[in-house]
Amino acid sequence: MYGIDKRVWSKVVGKKPITPELVALAASLCPEILSERLRTKPYGYLSWTENSPLATQCGTSVVQIRNALAAWVMDQEDAIKAIAPLAEWDSKLGMWCACAVVETALKYIPPGEPRPQRAIKTARAWVVGRATGKEGIESGRASQSAASLYYGEAAKWDEDRPAWVRAGRVAEAARMATIPGRASAAKAVEYAAMALVGSTPSNEGGVTVWVEGIDDENVRLREVVAQGVFSYPTLRTRPPSGSVELHNALVAGVVGAAVGALTIHFARRS
Repeated sequence: MYGIDKRVWSKVVGKKPITPELVALAASLCPEILSERLRTKPYGYLSWTENSPLATQCGTSVVQIRNALAAWVMDQEDAIKAIAPLAEWDSKLGMWCACAVVETALKYIPPGEPRPQRAIKTARAWVVGRATGKEGIESGRASQSAASLYYGEAAKWDEDRPAWVRAGRVAEAARMATIPGRASAAKAVEYAAMALVGSTPSNEGGVTVWVEGIDDENVRLREVVAQGVFSYPTLRTRPPSGSVELHNALVAGVVGAAVGALTIHFARRS
């Protein structure tokens, strides 16, 4: 399961509900230590898992753990269902992955408008300790102000309404990406997907109806979430600038994610 040794998987996960934190814990361990009294309760953050004494004892690399998490992401129904548990377990990891998704939609922001992109940059800076919570709140509010402006423009111009609504959705997504937590990460992905497809939900008889393409987009965005898992900068992936070790680890991780995605894809078709 997810490239994890079956004996370790049975010991750590067993019949428990499969969660990203359990996947990461199992991926961090090796069968050679099964005779020891193992910790089977997951750690509170990805960095704790990667830097745990048992992971060190097993010589587990960051790439091994990230590969397993990426495979788990690709096994979920869509990006929203993948990012919500990630953010619930590790809010900074969830925020980082939400930023990765929103960045794919920033191209729909009008030229010369810096607020949504600034919100994403500030959120990423907060994750690595280079921005304060206050700066994150302020940048998020600024992005929401941009969204309000775009929706106002959409109400004025019928011909350009789709473009303004799309820009508004991106700005809203950027705002949500600055807020730690399960619900906000999921909303960031939802709004970004709506912008990428160029649609908004309609209400017919009290039921929300999505236009064709939104489900496929949410499935496609799982790959972006998986890439976010690999690029997430925990303590063991913050070496000096220009480190070859980090570069090689991330390249190997991305390749592993691609292989894992293809494996899952063809397994489901068979």
